[in-house]
Amino acid sequence: MSDRLEVAARESALAAVREAGAQVERFTLAARRVPAPADGVAVRHLFGWSAPRALRRALARSGEFDLLHTCSTATARIAARARPDLPLLIEYDGEALLAGEPAEELTLAAVVVVPSTGVAHAAQAAGARVALVVAPGCAGPVGGHAPWPDPPRLVSAAPLVGRQRHGDVLRTLAVLGDRYPTLRYDVIGEGPEREALGALAERLGVQARIDWHGPLEADAARERLGAATILAMPSVDEPFGVAYIEAMAAGVPAIGCRGEPGPEEIAAAGDGITLVPPGDIERLSQRIDELLGDPARLREASMRARATAAEHFSLAQHAELMLAAYGAAAAR
Repeated sequence: MSDRLEVAARESALAAVREAGAQVERFTLAARRVPAPADGVAVRHLFGWSAPRALRRALARSGEFDLLHTCSTATARIAARARPDLPLLIEYDGEALLAGEPAEELTLAAVVVVPSTGVAHAAQAAGARVALVVAPGCAGPVGGHAPWPDPPRLVSAAPLVGRQRHGDVLRTLAVLGDRYPTLRYDVIGEGPEREALGALAERLGVQARIDWHGPLEADAARERLGAATILAMPSVDEPFGVAYIEAMAAGVPAIGCRGEPGPEEIAAAGDGITLVPPGDIERLSQRIDELLGDPARLREASMRARATAAEHFSLAQHAELMLAAYGAAAAR
């Protein structure tokens, strides 16, 4: 997933929840300053880094709220001590939990909101009292796809870290080189693996066919996703992956890994995403070849991808589910 796409998805989701009827006051906490409170609200929604003193002051002035919604387990710890009377909802992406890290803070929440069923099971195993699945909503377009790019383009939008398996796509690019000599690969994101991935691309002889875009703002990332032929993102420990549904909404078929909570959740909802075994370069290459080599199949996958995103991952659906989660947390 792209960090900036994730942030943009949360911004859009917050707007959708407000439009659906929730009164939400948002705080972006900083070490030295807490923004002035907005008008009357029912939910305090906390984003950003936890600054203990700032948070305690905010909670002390918070007035009458139905619950506190945070995406930070550190914030949850502080809030649970400062305001044990205030129901707590933790929105938890599950990445750390899937990587084997402890998540004791989940036991503090009345409700834990997670992006996929697999993460819900892991959260409950970690002690969460109630884990509700609220998949991210897609903020990107759900209209027609632009003309297929020539040359064809693979794309991924994710931090350049090991679990995202960018190296698998580089190796696939090399495998398909003779059959598709003009095939290019757009890499959106930054991270500690950038130098190693560049070196691997040089060894494989594919460096000239890769466009390293670095981090892009959300709109630019969506534009780049929509200009691709296939999203190839065979990441592991994947709790969801907003890039999958953003690409699919633009009519770009996606490829993810089998057995991963996010891709499995999307695939269970509808067509337009193909799952391959993790680390299986041969199968990944075959799936890309099947789409690139058959224009009719590619068009059908594009149509199904758009339909899945529109029918199952809209912001309106996300807002409806989040409102239900708010009600469940406040009732507890």
